[in-house]
Amino acid sequence: LCDDAWRVVEVTAFGWRIIQDPPVLFRRTRGMLPLPVPAKGGSLDDLRLFVNMPDDQDFILLKGVLVGEARGRGPYPISIFEGEQGSAKSTVSRGKRSIIDPSTAPLRTAPRDERDMLISARNSCILCYDNISKLEDWTSDGLCRIATGGGFATRELYTDLDESILNVMPENQ
Repeated sequence: LCDDAWRVVEVTAFGWRIIQDPPVLFRRTRGMLPLPVPAKGGSLDDLRLFVNMPDDQDFILLKGVLVGEARGRGPYPISIFEGEQGSAKSTVSRGKRSIIDPSTAPLRTAPRDERDMLISARNSCILCYDNISKLEDWTSDGLCRIATGGGFATRELYTDLDESILNVMPENQ
């Protein structure tokens, strides 16, 4: 939950519960914000009131993307919201991120290179880039590597032969 008490939601085949002392360690990054404490009895259909998606098929797709993003292992979905100015693309993106991965900067500008993209992915569960007019080939390739598994290796600073490896979706996830 990313709260001050370090509580977590434990999910099992029988349901979920909030526990105080999780059996695993969690990493917190600087931009993380607390998740809301879950309440029993909710439905993804309740989100319909908050998104500008009059088409049933688009709303079903949004629910599928949310489940895919929250399930904790890949491959992960890549969603792109298109529409006219004022059609709530940024609002839906911001809301989608706040449900699963609240952040101090929910919408970001597109990264300058694949290395920056992978660093961002290492520190967030969901990447939300706002106002992208054109996808460069490296951006598309980098997003696919993040979604399906892949990494980045570069020379480690102050060495001649060592590598620093950044794997954003390790095989054990």
